[in-house]
Amino acid sequence: FLPRADLVIFVTSAERPFTESEQAFLRGIGQWRKKTICVLSKADLLAPQELHDVCEYVRVHAAAALGEQVGVMPVAARQSLVLKERRVKALGHEPPLGAPIEAFAADEPERLAAQQWNSLEAELLAVVRLSGSYKLLSQLATASRLLQTHERALVGARSLVESDVDAIHTARSRVDDFEQAMRRDAEGQ
Repeated sequence: FLPRADLVIFVTSAERPFTESEQAFLRGIGQWRKKTICVLSKADLLAPQELHDVCEYVRVHAAAALGEQVGVMPVAARQSLVLKERRVKALGHEPPLGAPIEAFAADEPERLAAQQWNSLEAELLAVVRLSGSYKLLSQLATASRLLQTHERALVGARSLVESDVDAIHTARSRVDDFEQAMRRDAEGQ
């Protein structure tokens, strides 16, 4: 699925951010050079400084795994879902993606959750709006990856062929030397 993806949304938990298996998976994504957004779930479980530290930890390690800088978007999904349900109940319908939910927050933690969720939705909408560009970049990245793979294979094959040609020249030289030695021996008899 990675070669065809235009965007990868990578979700890790604030409780156990960026596990070894997640790092390995992200390195695989990095090989395909796909646009990646890192989402840090359960952000509401951390104090502000802890959240900052964990976001920075994920940002640094994700950049190392992907080979490029990546944004980390903390979210409190459960609180955000409660706010979205509140909004639907108040409005009587589901607004489109990106419609703000801050007005339905009852306290500061809910306002923070709403801001975080709105930021994530805004980022996703920006990617969708630029999907043509991302699709082209995605296809170029895939083509580049395939070219690199085939180039390595061709370099290996070329090296093998060159080695075989050298072996043939060496064998031919030995046969020529042997033939000359046999002729000398035959002439001497």
